[in-house]
Amino acid sequence: MNYLERTVYDLVKKNAKLKNKIVTLYQLFFSVFGLLKKRIDSKYKVSVYEDCFFGFHDKPSINKSGLMIAHKNTSFFSGGMGESDVGFFDISDPERKFTRIAHTNCCNYQQGSMASWLDEEHIIFNNVIEGRKVSQVYNLQGELQRELDFHIFSVSSCGRFVTSLCFKRFGVGMPGYGYKPLLSSDTESSSLFVFDLKESVTTFTINLEEASTLSSNLLEDGYLYFSHTKFSPDGESLYFMLRSSNSKINTSQLFVCNISDNFLQTVPGGGMVSHLDWMNSESIVMYCNNPDGKDGYYVWGSSSNSLEPIGLSDLTEDGHPTVLNSDIFFTDTYPNRSRRQFLYRVDIKNNLCETILSSYGPLRFKGVNRVDLHPRLSACGQYLSIDSSHLGKRSQIVIYLV
Repeated sequence: MNYLERTVYDLVKKNAKLKNKIVTLYQLFFSVFGLLKKRIDSKYKVSVYEDCFFGFHDKPSINKSGLMIAHKNTSFFSGGMGESDVGFFDISDPERKFTRIAHTNCCNYQQGSMASWLDEEHIIFNNVIEGRKVSQVYNLQGELQRELDFHIFSVSSCGRFVTSLCFKRFGVGMPGYGYKPLLSSDTESSSLFVFDLKESVTTFTINLEEASTLSSNLLEDGYLYFSHTKFSPDGESLYFMLRSSNSKINTSQLFVCNISDNFLQTVPGGGMVSHLDWMNSESIVMYCNNPDGKDGYYVWGSSSNSLEPIGLSDLTEDGHPTVLNSDIFFTDTYPNRSRRQFLYRVDIKNNLCETILSSYGPLRFKGVNRVDLHPRLSACGQYLSIDSSHLGKRSQIVIYLV
């Protein structure tokens, strides 16, 4: 953002409807200039997989074997929600053949069906079967292996633990993040929990009331819901958010829990946490505001329970970080005035921010139908995958880092 854009943004950021109207009008005028450059511009090798998408930035779509999870629409998406086939591509296959595994009626454009690699041979995702909320585990041959009676949000790296929260509440609090079958019939749950797949037991649970009493700087009369959970790389800890929102503003409180002893830390902040990822098992990189209300990228450390600003001048906007190691992460931007989105490689240790890709996103992809890049590091660390609208339709792009 330039100085004028930042000034206007700071004035309207607490009124979502007004902010979105201003952004749309602003981009309507400048978007034609975004096409003066290539629709995809990168010095890295890229491969495009058309008519598919993955979802969020908090999990790899590509496993160590080079298989990439993808969703393919099988219905019209209303309000950013619909039905899709879940399957995979082998990125070593020059024909780019899609292998279908199963169908789900629980899918949205922002996070898909939460499809995740449980291990190299199994995928887990959310569904509704005969009115029942379930998460299903399939092998690569399309055979159902296991069914759980709740929806999952995240999976630990060892594949033993999963988290669950209420997607009906999530979809009310953040339109476009729920599932169509839950709009009318699903009962609301007030709890978030961790489930041990090996022992088939719940190891941690917290409800909205408990979390709200530990929170600060949340809307007092907002709609409460849980969101954004992820296990640490060593599987010992978990972060999650409690959010309180109304039609104008969304506020957040971040928590970190040690799942072996249920020790819970409340991360200090000013009421806004947007997107985040583990840098290692002791620290988190996030876009948030600090207790003084200053927005930016920060690193939180568990030992100090404090936020340290990253302070790179190129990192002035919200994005979706995905971590390579304790010093380096990748993040993206939302479309600028000319509808260009950027992908950055950020080296905290050496204070470097490198643009590795820019893409054009047509103006019609906005609101709940937007296409965020949502960068995702592959399990082997050699590739990034992103979602893209540069062709006028949803596609996944694989970026070859080595």
